[in-house]
Amino acid sequence: MPYSIKAILLLPACCLAFALSFCQQANNWYFGARAGLSFSSNPPLALTNGALNTPEGCASISNDTGRLQFYTDGVSVWNRQHQVMPNGSGLKGDPSTTNSAIIVPKPGSSMIYYIFTADALENNNAAGYNFSEVDMSLNDSLGDVTANKNVLLYAPGTEKLAAARAANGIDVWVITKDWGNDVWKTYKVDCNGVHTNPVVSAAGSIHNETRNGLNVGASGGAKVSPNGAFLAGTRPNASAWELFQFNNSTGALSNALHFAAPAYSVEFSPSSKLVYVNVYSRNSTISQYDLSIYDAAAIQASQTGIGNPGTSVGGLQLGADGKLYCAEASTHYLGVINAPDNAGVSCNYVYKQIDLKSGTVAIGLTSFINDVAVNPRLNFLYTADNTQCATIRFTASTRLTAPLSWQWDFGDGSTGTGQQVVHSYTMHDSAWVRLTVSVANACGIITIAKRVPIPSPPTVRAGNDTMVAIGQPLQLEATGAASYVWSPATGLNDPFSGKPIARLGNDIVYHVTGITAEGCIGYDSLRIKVYKGPAIYVPTAFSPNGDAANDVLRPIVPGIKKLDYFSVYNRAGQLVFSTATPGKGWDGKRQGIPQPPGAYAWIIQLQDYLGITHRQKGVVILLR
Repeated sequence: MPYSIKAILLLPACCLAFALSFCQQANNWYFGARAGLSFSSNPPLALTNGALNTPEGCASISNDTGRLQFYTDGVSVWNRQHQVMPNGSGLKGDPSTTNSAIIVPKPGSSMIYYIFTADALENNNAAGYNFSEVDMSLNDSLGDVTANKNVLLYAPGTEKLAAARAANGIDVWVITKDWGNDVWKTYKVDCNGVHTNPVVSAAGSIHNETRNGLNVGASGGAKVSPNGAFLAGTRPNASAWELFQFNNSTGALSNALHFAAPAYSVEFSPSSKLVYVNVYSRNSTISQYDLSIYDAAAIQASQTGIGNPGTSVGGLQLGADGKLYCAEASTHYLGVINAPDNAGVSCNYVYKQIDLKSGTVAIGLTSFINDVAVNPRLNFLYTADNTQCATIRFTASTRLTAPLSWQWDFGDGSTGTGQQVVHSYTMHDSAWVRLTVSVANACGIITIAKRVPIPSPPTVRAGNDTMVAIGQPLQLEATGAASYVWSPATGLNDPFSGKPIARLGNDIVYHVTGITAEGCIGYDSLRIKVYKGPAIYVPTAFSPNGDAANDVLRPIVPGIKKLDYFSVYNRAGQLVFSTATPGKGWDGKRQGIPQPPGAYAWIIQLQDYLGITHRQKGVVILLR
């Protein structure tokens, strides 16, 4: 990092690293002083189980299901159990390098990864650029660094280290910057490994500034845009940043544009139409530039300040949710640019949006290949058949243009081929579905895996059959699905509601169709009997003997608005029971004392929904 900044600010040792489940390789970030972030949920959650304690550079990688593989500060490599791998120490990066490390999965392999490292200016970048190999099949699948460790590319170098997807969508370019000249060296990684013969580009400024015996001109980071068209690099000690056109077919850099403005970190928007540059100081500022016209004057004229958080902001890094995260140095927070493709302040920069709990941010952010966070090379969607819910249609999409072969693993022991496939499950719940695409002319494969819910037809309920008085409003309620359609629509205020209100003049049978969020369909019916007026029925006898049969004398009065009273009298004319609660009845007792068998008189009064009062009398026999 810039020596002058370190000398002035004397910030504590911390760093930063990032991830997300939308693009699984960037799902888990570990950074700073034991800080971390998981994108397995939205919004991302703080992770506090990391082992890192680094001031700047760091990198992490997850597999195609989003499970953490390992992370590094450029010197040590920690496995997913947060233990240093047996051969995972002594790498020739430096935690104080702006881009101390970047991790590149070997194309065509699910087990081999390469860690590229860069030395720091504090060491005059003497160790230069190296790479080490990690084999995840070793150490009980926790991984280990192999004998291919600290393989020198060249020395000395600078702190700039970036990686970009090649045009074929499989291979990767690793981009480095030479010291003392204007040369950039780009190394290709394909299914044969790392090609140590670089593509050499002479472009941009000469990095050769020294101060107090240190190569301060070596400081600053670099990023490639998600679409692979641009590279931006910062020069903190020269108060400048540069923009290049990048050819992801050849690995060459050209057409450098120079901007005289203080800069520490740089990041592109997901669409690559905008670039963000921040000044690392006690009172940082973040500027946005429009790249729609590749012209220095036009880009400079588009500069817009989008935020001044009042604190020091270090690295900027895109997350897999398409948001841009900002290291609010020496705090427990990340700022977030929530809509980084929006021009100006509508990009919505929010300070302290993510609480890292006990983790602390410092200056740097993790490094990723340019497209792993927000520009997936492979994806698939799935929809359930609306009549056979366990039958799912899968449709894949890709940015690859070479002749392709498609291989599906449906997670239940079955496989399939083709860009569009249909599979019927006999199971429900969910399954891990894995799609592997082989590229004919690039000797590479890409794999994506998703947990796919396997729906089942809904159990739709329309409610119990019932009765209602003519014109009486009746609340219906369907359950078991996300949306509903009632038929016929007769008498309903809304046949597309789960809770319509019915007003009826005649008996009817309603049929309800319930549809789940996945499009699965279920059915049920409801019969409603309509009374033209109140019907009062009181049994002629009852036997309160505890046999659960006719133990309670209870009037049946459908279609009423209000029960005024239901009262029972003995032969002496004494009141033995009375209620105004519909459904409540006499249990044959008076003040808790069982009454003798015999004849009892009853009287009932009620009001119907037209407001008419009805009164009726009768006799009931109590049997013992």
